[in-house]
Amino acid sequence: MTWVGRTWWELKLLPGWKATDDPECLTITRSDEGAFQLSGAVKTAGAIELSELEDFCRAEVPDDAMYSSFDSGHFQGVTAQYFEDGAHWQKYWLARENLMIYATYNGASSAWEHEKAEVIAMLKSLRPIQSANALPA
Repeated sequence: MTWVGRTWWELKLLPGWKATDDPECLTITRSDEGAFQLSGAVKTAGAIELSELEDFCRAEVPDDAMYSSFDSGHFQGVTAQYFEDGAHWQKYWLARENLMIYATYNGASSAWEHEKAEVIAMLKSLRPIQSANALPA
């Protein structure tokens, strides 16, 4: 199994998926009908609180979105699901100490139904590589 990620985090890339490292995020795809994208941010002072993740979530998704908590093992946070312009959106705000991972899946509802289990499995493999408290010089 291949690991893909960024400076402070990585996850297992499942067979059949392709990763593209774009400047702003890591894009993971299996089909042309959906995209799973991840990026990270580091808080320079203190740990990221659940209330901060909830604020990010509420500021970005429609009022009628379905919210729930999400625990990947190493990271915990919130997820929201909604539909917009015919596309299914599943967004995650996850944190560990001062590191936040923002992950989105968007695409056709049929693609989400086929790819959901593997997207969640990849998220469950998400792990820190090094402490984000040790910011690079």
